[in-house]
Amino acid sequence: MFPKKVEIQALVKYYDTNKDGSISYDEFMSGLKDDLSERRRNMVLKAFALLDKSGDGVVTASDVLHIYDVSKNPDFLERRLTKEQIVQNFLNQFDGSRGNNDGKIS
Repeated sequence: MFPKKVEIQALVKYYDTNKDGSISYDEFMSGLKDDLSERRRNMVLKAFALLDKSGDGVVTASDVLHIYDVSKNPDFLERRLTKEQIVQNFLNQFDGSRGNNDGKIS
Protein backbone atom coordinates (compact mmCIF):
# COMPACT_ATOMS: atom_id res chain seq x y z
CA MET A 1 0.00 0.00 0.00
CA PHE A 2 1.34 3.38 -0.97
CA PRO A 3 -0.81 6.05 0.69
CA LYS A 4 -0.84 9.47 -0.85
CA LYS A 5 0.28 12.45 1.18
CA VAL A 6 -3.30 13.74 1.30
CA GLU A 7 -4.48 10.40 2.77
CA ILE A 8 -1.87 10.50 5.52
CA GLN A 9 -2.78 14.12 6.23
CA ALA A 10 -6.46 13.13 6.52
CA LEU A 11 -5.58 10.38 9.02
CA VAL A 12 -3.50 12.75 11.14
CA LYS A 13 -6.20 15.43 10.97
CA TYR A 14 -8.83 12.93 12.11
CA TYR A 15 -6.86 11.39 15.00
CA ASP A 16 -4.90 14.47 16.13
CA THR A 17 -7.67 15.91 18.30
CA ASN A 18 -5.44 18.37 20.19
CA LYS A 19 -3.95 19.63 16.89
CA ASP A 20 -0.31 19.34 17.99
CA GLY A 21 0.77 17.71 14.72
CA SER A 22 1.16 14.18 16.06
CA ILE A 23 -1.10 11.34 17.13
CA SER A 24 -0.69 10.27 20.74
CA TYR A 25 -1.64 6.83 21.98
CA ASP A 26 -4.70 8.27 23.74
CA GLU A 27 -5.84 10.09 20.60
CA PHE A 28 -5.43 6.93 18.53
CA MET A 29 -7.34 4.80 21.05
CA SER A 30 -10.11 7.39 21.40
CA GLY A 31 -10.55 7.36 17.65
CA LEU A 32 -11.07 3.61 17.72
CA LYS A 33 -13.53 3.37 20.62
CA ASP A 34 -16.81 4.27 18.91
CA ASP A 35 -18.68 1.91 16.62
CA LEU A 36 -17.00 2.01 13.28
CA SER A 37 -18.89 3.21 10.28
CA GLU A 38 -17.64 1.93 6.94
CA ARG A 39 -15.70 5.17 6.48
CA ARG A 40 -14.06 4.89 9.91
CA ARG A 41 -13.32 1.19 9.41
CA ASN A 42 -11.52 2.07 6.17
CA MET A 43 -9.50 4.73 8.01
CA VAL A 44 -8.49 2.21 10.69
CA LEU A 45 -7.48 -0.29 8.04
CA LYS A 46 -5.35 2.39 6.35
CA ALA A 47 -3.73 3.35 9.66
CA PHE A 48 -3.03 -0.30 10.42
CA ALA A 49 -1.54 -0.80 6.97
CA LEU A 50 0.76 2.18 7.55
CA LEU A 51 2.04 0.56 10.74
CA ASP A 52 2.27 -2.95 9.29
CA LYS A 53 5.40 -2.34 7.23
CA SER A 54 5.98 -6.03 6.53
CA GLY A 55 2.40 -6.47 5.28
CA ASP A 56 1.89 -9.71 7.17
CA GLY A 57 -1.26 -8.59 8.99
CA VAL A 58 0.52 -8.18 12.34
CA VAL A 59 2.11 -5.02 13.72
CA THR A 60 5.32 -5.84 15.58
CA ALA A 61 8.05 -3.82 17.25
CA SER A 62 10.18 -4.00 14.10
CA ASP A 63 7.28 -2.48 12.13
CA VAL A 64 7.01 0.59 14.36
CA LEU A 65 10.56 1.13 15.63
CA HIS A 66 11.32 3.50 12.77
CA ILE A 67 8.18 5.66 13.25
CA TYR A 68 7.56 5.63 17.00
CA ASP A 69 9.40 8.64 18.45
CA VAL A 70 10.51 7.93 22.03
CA SER A 71 12.87 10.89 22.26
CA LYS A 72 10.68 12.76 24.77
CA ASN A 73 9.59 9.74 26.79
CA PRO A 74 10.72 10.22 30.43
CA ASP A 75 11.80 6.58 30.75
CA PHE A 76 13.99 6.98 27.65
CA LEU A 77 15.38 10.35 28.73
CA GLU A 78 16.32 8.98 32.16
CA ARG A 79 17.72 5.78 30.61
CA ARG A 80 15.31 3.50 32.50
CA LEU A 81 14.07 1.89 29.27
CA THR A 82 15.50 1.44 25.80
CA LYS A 83 13.66 2.49 22.65
CA GLU A 84 12.88 -1.18 21.99
CA GLN A 85 11.39 -1.67 25.48
CA ILE A 86 9.21 1.43 25.14
CA VAL A 87 7.90 0.27 21.75
CA GLN A 88 7.21 -3.20 23.20
CA ASN A 89 5.26 -1.64 26.10
CA PHE A 90 3.31 0.48 23.61
CA LEU A 91 2.32 -2.60 21.61
CA ASN A 92 1.41 -4.55 24.76
CA GLN A 93 -1.09 -1.84 25.74
CA PHE A 94 -3.31 -2.93 22.86
CA ASP A 95 -3.81 -6.30 24.58
CA GLY A 96 -5.64 -4.86 27.57
CA SER A 97 -5.90 -6.60 30.91
CA ARG A 98 -6.72 -10.00 29.39
CA GLY A 99 -4.12 -9.92 26.65
CA ASN A 100 -1.06 -12.07 26.24
CA ASN A 101 1.38 -9.14 25.95
CA ASP A 102 3.09 -10.74 22.98
CA GLY A 103 3.99 -7.34 21.50
CA LYS A 104 1.84 -7.87 18.42
CA ILE A 105 -1.28 -6.17 17.10
CA SER A 106 -3.41 -8.10 14.64
